[in-house]
Amino acid sequence: MLPTMWRPLSEEIRSLQRTVDDLFNRFFAPVEGTWSRTFSPAQSAWYPRLEAYTEDGTMHVNVLIPGVDPEHVQVSVAGNQLTIKGERPWDEKAAQSRNYFFQEIPYGQFERTIILPENVDADKVHAKFHHGILEITLPASAAIAPKKIEIEAGEAAWK
Repeated sequence: MLPTMWRPLSEEIRSLQRTVDDLFNRFFAPVEGTWSRTFSPAQSAWYPRLEAYTEDGTMHVNVLIPGVDPEHVQVSVAGNQLTIKGERPWDEKAAQSRNYFFQEIPYGQFERTIILPENVDADKVHAKFHHGILEITLPASAAIAPKKIEIEAGEAAWK
């Protein structure tokens, strides 16, 4: 298995890019009347929030996708990468009959990929959908738990 390059800021940079893109889209969208804006949610991509942690020898990945039909979601593992893809479809016909005051619910396709730690058993992935949260569990060995490093106090080696 090839080693994976560790990129500690890659998700933070993507999150910042999404935030800036969202701000530009909101600011530069033409105003249509007093309250509403024109928009095209069907053409946008969005990034659901997630959390990943280990507990009792299991890695947990929870993805917030309320309003998404589980039939429109795919979970896959390739090597050491867990990918969650899906879509919250935009109903263009229904939208034409509505006069939106606000429209902040994201529609369209989404995709999130996370790098799995080495000691996760990717062959035993289990996923369930409950109350708008996709819960993914993977067995993991105790070796992925963080280890506390004691720091010795003493004189500095340089002066």
